[in-house]
Amino acid sequence: MTQDPADRRIDELTLARERLQVLTDSATGRAAFRFGSYHNHTTWSDGRYSPEELIERAIELGFCEIGITDHGYTQKGGIHCVHDEQISAYREMVDGLKQQYRETIRIFAGLEIDTSYFNPNRLSLPIESLETLDYLLFEYVGETSWGGFTLDDLVTTRRQLSC
Repeated sequence: MTQDPADRRIDELTLARERLQVLTDSATGRAAFRFGSYHNHTTWSDGRYSPEELIERAIELGFCEIGITDHGYTQKGGIHCVHDEQISAYREMVDGLKQQYRETIRIFAGLEIDTSYFNPNRLSLPIESLETLDYLLFEYVGETSWGGFTLDDLVTTRRQLSC
């Protein structure tokens, strides 16, 4: 039986936490450094868990930080994604969670940008909306068989962004 990618990601969080147990502050039970995970999909795209469930699991594992990084617009394989016109609502959702969990964990808002031919808008990204996010991940950079961005394309796009 094949393991669900979302389950595998949670398992990876658990394994990472166990490997770093020795670096935990015994007084607080929290990592003695900024311990986080920044490439996490939720039910906003192809993740199995809601943003709240993902955050609760990260807290349980003693993470200091967590990034919510769902798929931005793509036409790849029927994957659910955050459409350009949903970026503002997505950001507001993460901002609400930042406020709700502000005393417990630091939360970042990000999107994974498909730079392949599965994103026909890849050369005209919604820069103004994307700049409201804390960070971006760019998928398929250098993968010419998928029509991904070249490094020059990435540098050109990066110059347009402030996040």
